[in-house]
Amino acid sequence: MSTATAITKYRERRRSSRGSICVDLIVGEHRGQWEEETCALSLNADGVLLALGTRVRLGQSLIVRNPETFAETHGYVVSLGRTYGRRREVAIEFAEPTEDFLPIITRAAA
Repeated sequence: MSTATAITKYRERRRSSRGSICVDLIVGEHRGQWEEETCALSLNADGVLLALGTRVRLGQSLIVRNPETFAETHGYVVSLGRTYGRRREVAIEFAEPTEDFLPIITRAAA
């Protein structure tokens, strides 16, 4: 399979448009054992790609909070990507689509 074909197939899996914009977020565990401030690298109504210094595992349940609005949602780690220094790309799929969690999602996708 060529790289272009692989990229096209990956894009087709998205349920909503992705926006590349930096949005401050706070990510942590349900039990409150840890919490980390970070920035979304990419986001859409179904999930977010961000960089975390805290080690997480595939399938782990996390809380994602918007510090500006205090809104929160939960999701699951679905992918672990490249490492940049002490941080690793982490893709989180939200348990439910969250268009109102970050209103900027709708504007970024337009």
